[in-house]
Amino acid sequence: MALRPIGVYLLTMEALHAQKKTVYHVGKMSQLASEAASLTTLAGEELESSIELGEKAAVESEQGLELQSTSIELELDAESEFANAAGEAALAGEYSGQAE
Repeated sequence: MALRPIGVYLLTMEALHAQKKTVYHVGKMSQLASEAASLTTLAGEELESSIELGEKAAVESEQGLELQSTSIELELDAESEFANAAGEAALAGEYSGQAE
């Protein structure tokens, strides 16, 4: 008969230990869920930032292409003006030779 109270005591202690482990694991899961929510929020913010930077990069790339196109046009104009100036210098040389 003395074994019965000891058995009940052992079962109670085992149940208490299982309950403590359950409470610990529930607390740990809550902590992990909180950390996951925080990381999800940070990931969302990083994604927003990445999208904004991507949009800015696209705009700047377009502006860069426009500037490059303008630069090419100006370079062609400069070459044309240089060729005209060289032709005018040659004509001026001929006229000055004829004037002498």
